[in-house]
Amino acid sequence: MTDFSTVTACGESCLSCGKHLSGACPGCIEADGRVPEWAESGRCRVHACARDHNARYCFLCTEFPCPRLAEMYPWREDAVSRLVSLRGAYLRGVLEEESLPSFAVIGFEGSTDEGPGMVASLWSRANSRFAEIAPLVKKSENAAPLRVWGLMSDPSRSFRPWEDGFRRGLYLAGAECPDDAVPPEGWVKWVAPAARYLRFSVEGDAQAAFRLGLEALRAAGYSLAGAAFDCTVPSEGRSWVYFPVRREP
Repeated sequence: MTDFSTVTACGESCLSCGKHLSGACPGCIEADGRVPEWAESGRCRVHACARDHNARYCFLCTEFPCPRLAEMYPWREDAVSRLVSLRGAYLRGVLEEESLPSFAVIGFEGSTDEGPGMVASLWSRANSRFAEIAPLVKKSENAAPLRVWGLMSDPSRSFRPWEDGFRRGLYLAGAECPDDAVPPEGWVKWVAPAARYLRFSVEGDAQAAFRLGLEALRAAGYSLAGAAFDCTVPSEGRSWVYFPVRREP
């Protein structure tokens, strides 16, 4: 199994490099791409390009594979095929399994029919009026909301995936509450079904995380058993996309 903590933006591992082992080069990860190999340009082009595209690795870039790869990888004729292989291995390895019982979320509901800014608008409303549901929200030990959810569903509210290539459906922006909680006027309560999930960590752009997580799901041989959910745990400062792979009774 590949230890991706030692893999550089270009897909190489400094641990096997003689210059790194001898101390002549600190390594791209430690030096942020500014290593002796690229002294004339100041920084490894692959490393710089990946950072410019907000990608930890070249193979996670939204433009991968791109026409610039052959130019930036003169030392590897198999650069693209190697990166494709690494991409698959990375995505299969970053999925975490978690089973959840059914749970209730109170929030604001919107439809993709409202336009492209619907989700952001819902979160703006939910955040500005959070005090209205604060007494109902489940809390963590530090009194922060236990989990904040962006639930998705098909238009029938059956928790099937969004339709039309994930472009049409409903969204609920809110926080987890007890099942018997009564939503204040103007708010809506959804009860998500029990399911086994594979979750994918969100680092940066949530839409990119959804796309990569879906690819990871398929690479691992799974298919969606329902709509995916956005989840943030405020006490941990972490976010995930939850992909249901099996509905539980």
